[in-house]
Amino acid sequence: MNHKEILHHCVQILDSYDPAIHGVEDHLSKYIRENKNLGEDEKSFVTEVFSGCVRHTRIMKVVIHGFYLEDGQNCLRTDSNLFTVLCYLSIFRLGELGMSHFRKFVKTQDVNNMHKFLAYFLHEDNLMSWIKDEWCRIYEGTYVQTELLSPLLNWLPQLNDLIQHLAEKIANVAVTKRQSKAPTKPKPFNITKPRPKSVPMPEPIPTLKPHRPVPKTTYAKPKEMKDLAKRKDSSRKESEERLLQSSTSQFACANAEKSAKAKYRLAKIVAEQDSKVNFEKNRARPLPPTLNDNVPIRLNAAAILREGALYQKKEEQELK
Repeated sequence: MNHKEILHHCVQILDSYDPAIHGVEDHLSKYIRENKNLGEDEKSFVTEVFSGCVRHTRIMKVVIHGFYLEDGQNCLRTDSNLFTVLCYLSIFRLGELGMSHFRKFVKTQDVNNMHKFLAYFLHEDNLMSWIKDEWCRIYEGTYVQTELLSPLLNWLPQLNDLIQHLAEKIANVAVTKRQSKAPTKPKPFNITKPRPKSVPMPEPIPTLKPHRPVPKTTYAKPKEMKDLAKRKDSSRKESEERLLQSSTSQFACANAEKSAKAKYRLAKIVAEQDSKVNFEKNRARPLPPTLNDNVPIRLNAAAILREGALYQKKEEQELK
């Protein structure tokens, strides 16, 4: 589907839309059902353009109303939705479409109408004066500057070239095109081809003599360690035997255990020394005699009241 048909569908769905009667989604689904020749890409494009025009209708109305009051007096009112679609594409979708596709959309329509509308709408004085003021009444100034005017001003040089091209087309000014020369075809140099080199005979790979195996003594423990372990065990056994013989054949005088008589004398000596150390000490006072249990206690008013409340509480618990 070409650009003219896609733009026609975008304008036609806006022409048949009445916000007082139709809903946005219902009208869109009904239009897509009626036009079954639309592909998936065309459906998505028409859907986005229609929903965007309905959403931002107040922004486009400012431009369209001003255009018909000043420069669009000779244009038909039936083309208002066409101008609305082009206004939406130039403000919100130009970065996504690119200048080439936008140029193709514009070239499918009448040259005079397109030149009048774009020259009026994309004039920098109009954008930065009354259009900006009217948009600031609808949205905040920061949103208008960053989302609406700044992207449009960035594309303004290329859009002015498009307006200039439309003006030249109206004036029948022939645009001289440079004749493109045929590209130079490279030719190979006439160089003598080298002779193929002769493949040399492969040299025989020298064979190595078999190496000697590693002797087993390298990983085995030395014999000296075994001899030392045997000597150590034999000397230990010999020392244990000698110790056993010496303990069994010791003299009676070397017996370290004391007799009962010696133990009695030592205990007697220790008791005498302890008795010498025990001096007279200060005797503690005896405890006073115990008091009788029947001591009269004088109760004050608070104690009497507490005791009466305690008896009353016990009686209530017994009754329960």
